[in-house]
Amino acid sequence: MKNNQPVTQKEYVVRPESAIISHTDSSGNITYANDDFVEYAGFTRSELIGKPHNIIRHPDMPQEAFRDFWATLKSGRAWQGIIKNRRANGDHYWVKATATPLQNGGYMSVRLKATGREIREAEELYARMRAGSSDRFRGGYHLPGFFARLVHFYHGIRLAPTALLPMIFLILATAVTIAITHMQTNDPAIHRAIFPMILTIAGIGVVSFFWLYFAMREQTRRLNLLKSVAMEIGSGNLVGPSPMGEADEIGGVFNAVQVMRNHLLQIAFGMGQSTKLLNQNAAEMLAASKATSEGAATQSSSSASMAAALEELSASIEQIGESATSAFAASSQAGEVSQTGAQAVYASTQEISTIAVTVNNSSAKLQDLEQLSGNIGKIVSTIHNIADQTNLLALNAAIEAARAGEHGRGFAVVASEVRDLAERTARSTLEISEMVSQIQKRTEEAVVEMHASVEQVNQGVTKAEQAGNSVAQIEDETRKVVQATQEIQLILKEQALAAREVAETVENISSLADSNAAQAFQTLEASQNIQNTTQVLDNLCKQFKMYPEQK
Repeated sequence: MKNNQPVTQKEYVVRPESAIISHTDSSGNITYANDDFVEYAGFTRSELIGKPHNIIRHPDMPQEAFRDFWATLKSGRAWQGIIKNRRANGDHYWVKATATPLQNGGYMSVRLKATGREIREAEELYARMRAGSSDRFRGGYHLPGFFARLVHFYHGIRLAPTALLPMIFLILATAVTIAITHMQTNDPAIHRAIFPMILTIAGIGVVSFFWLYFAMREQTRRLNLLKSVAMEIGSGNLVGPSPMGEADEIGGVFNAVQVMRNHLLQIAFGMGQSTKLLNQNAAEMLAASKATSEGAATQSSSSASMAAALEELSASIEQIGESATSAFAASSQAGEVSQTGAQAVYASTQEISTIAVTVNNSSAKLQDLEQLSGNIGKIVSTIHNIADQTNLLALNAAIEAARAGEHGRGFAVVASEVRDLAERTARSTLEISEMVSQIQKRTEEAVVEMHASVEQVNQGVTKAEQAGNSVAQIEDETRKVVQATQEIQLILKEQALAAREVAETVENISSLADSNAAQAFQTLEASQNIQNTTQVLDNLCKQFKMYPEQK
């Protein structure tokens, strides 16, 4: 037997509303596992499908239980018992399992929550069996002693031999009647021969009577039990007590009822889960349909408003296009004016540059004139010094002539003339010096003013160049503005065309939105109908009792 390890001895409690269902093929490999089976097994669905069913076998389960399990199923009968299964992490869970054959040659097992009493009794029994007791199972029944095995053997007798018992009883009664008739004769030999036979027939008759009595009572009990089980299933209770069938005809009916109940439980549980999911989906779809319906109505209203707004936008774009055309014309004119201004500024810059050159030349000439005036001043100063010396020499000559007396009189006259000439020369040089000083002063002032004029002219040239550059930039930017205005004009034309197309599209969308609103309302009604239908299905599912605690 496969020994799955490790084990934790921690119980994973089965919920009362759970129905753990699985199918296997004839070799015991899992072919179907519902969501509850996947949950309690602790494996993924892909880890379970195609694997042997003993993947969930717990080491505490005795081998005898599974021997009886497979022997019973392969004989075509149903099996029921309390099983301890192992989860993937080593924990365990207790279930009350009912296994039945399937028409395709496989087997189906339905497991429900086991009661606390059932778990305790099973734990005690399995502990004894692991310790080496001789307890046996037959069809899921525990056979602890001879009497239980005898009862089980009796239940295995077919109904046909049981039905022959009244005929045997009738034959025996006939034989007793014949014997009594012969007893009325006076022949002692006949009496001695018939008396043992009468005792034997009487004994057989008594045994047959009691056999028939207990057989009829037991079959009646089993039929009443079968009737009770059928009525429970008919009332919707799919988890009520249902004994396992034996090998006789009534046992076969019990087995068929178990198969039917398992299938009904699987169908009802699956339908209940599907109905619950369908109900949730229907509620979500109903809410979504309401939101869609409201959204469709809002979309229809918004589409109409959008269509009107796009019409206004289209008209506004056309007006902007006309304004852009006017701006393009004005920009073009401004470009021409800025180009003319740029040419004029360029010409002015050239003229100012020429004036600057002339002023610089004049400044240089004034500086030369200032230098010449300085030289003249130096010459005049020299002449003034010579005149002073000449005057001094004439004065000395006059003094010497006076000392010479009569002989120096002519020399004195010459000296006097020379002195007069020197004085006039001194006066003239003084006047010339004053005039040269004034000329130098005026020349210096002219030079200063000329320097200032040169600075101003240079600044004018710089500003004229800056103005020329600015006008050139203005011309370039104006050209860009003209180009951009032209592009804007083209874009606005395209936008006006696109806006008209969008407006037409939005009108179509508005029509579709109206249609969607109508369809959304129909979907809403359909969702409400689906929800009502799922409610009906849910009420039908509630008529089946699928777990013991369910009312």
